[in-house]
Amino acid sequence: KPGMRVFKSKLLLKTKSDGTKSIRAVVQAFKRMFAQGVDYDEKYAGTARWSTVLILLVLAVFYDYKISLIDIKTFFLYGDLDEKEQIFMERIEGQDLPEGYINKVVGSLYGHPAAAYRAKKKLNHCLTHDGLFKQASNDSCLYILQHETEKFMFGVHVDDLPGCGTPGGLAITLQRLRETFEITVQEEPSVILGVQLERNWKTKQLKLHQGDYVRKMLAEYGMAECKSCRTPLEGSILGKIKQLLADGKLVGPLGREEEHRKFQGSLIWLYKTRPDVFFATGLLSRFNECAGDEQINWHKQILRYLAADPEKGLILAPGDKLFLHASSDSDWGGDAISLKSTSGGLISLGVRAYIVFYSVLQRKLADSSQMAETYAAHQLVRAVLEVRGKLAEMGVNVPLPISLLQDNRGVVKM
Repeated sequence: KPGMRVFKSKLLLKTKSDGTKSIRAVVQAFKRMFAQGVDYDEKYAGTARWSTVLILLVLAVFYDYKISLIDIKTFFLYGDLDEKEQIFMERIEGQDLPEGYINKVVGSLYGHPAAAYRAKKKLNHCLTHDGLFKQASNDSCLYILQHETEKFMFGVHVDDLPGCGTPGGLAITLQRLRETFEITVQEEPSVILGVQLERNWKTKQLKLHQGDYVRKMLAEYGMAECKSCRTPLEGSILGKIKQLLADGKLVGPLGREEEHRKFQGSLIWLYKTRPDVFFATGLLSRFNECAGDEQINWHKQILRYLAADPEKGLILAPGDKLFLHASSDSDWGGDAISLKSTSGGLISLGVRAYIVFYSVLQRKLADSSQMAETYAAHQLVRAVLEVRGKLAEMGVNVPLPISLLQDNRGVVKM
């Protein structure tokens, strides 16, 4: 029809990490898509919060559950599109169609913006339609088996479902999923969502690291054989930023912004296991619009720090009792550009099993150190309440009161 928009198609060859290869038909509709002037409502893929995955791993260590990783094959193809989401696509290479004919895409297909959302919706219906599984209110991508004797809990990260529980609970979960999806299962996987796992059953500890990713990153930037250093940034970095600001050298663009943002994106992936680079990464993000040679030198410093111990990461060791304890801290007006303060926080489930950690610039401008510390404590309390809510939905009741550590006297008295 005149004015009808027809999207191109393409065949993609994908090689997986295990060496197997597959061919996918893709509709090239991943750019901005409009149908009669109306954009699609939902385009996102369901991903569990990383803190949720860490909680699952801590519970697996504490209760001696086996860790499982369930993968749904061709997950994006299971969704059912609404009528307004159905589009037209050119003939696929090798497809037996008469000349002048095109395809109408009525079901999910790779490259369709709504495919991931519709597939997640179908997964949710499969699990919860009869009450066998409960969708957590504190994380919509966390599902908990509702059974008198068996336990199983898992998160949803697009088509990967990391979880833990009893053998019976796993069997019930697999049976339910196989009613709708084709799945594969790994027990005690060595890698989950790009994070390497090393479990010690005797000491009841689990080490998480991204050593392979760090080494790949070092090789990509030509720093595989570099001389290592002990800190991600120099201690005088904040003073140096103030001097650059005073000299007018932070007025962008400075010509290396694209390179800087690419490196920034590489660092963010390390947020899963490297709390030690949180502050450095957050500091670099303040120069996305004015990055020059000075900022590129900071990249090299961080890479040298990562090279010192690529397999440095988290060790989840909850001990013999599950309880929450947390701490927060803040500077005051540490950012020379905006004069805002930076909050830091930690939450541990058990003796030494950190499930939440962050270092972020505060949204509001604090007019005193007590106010900055109050903002930091408020952010921590919100995170603690969320974690406690997740644990309660999983059937884990942590003892009260919860210890919150703060070093500001005014905040403590409040």
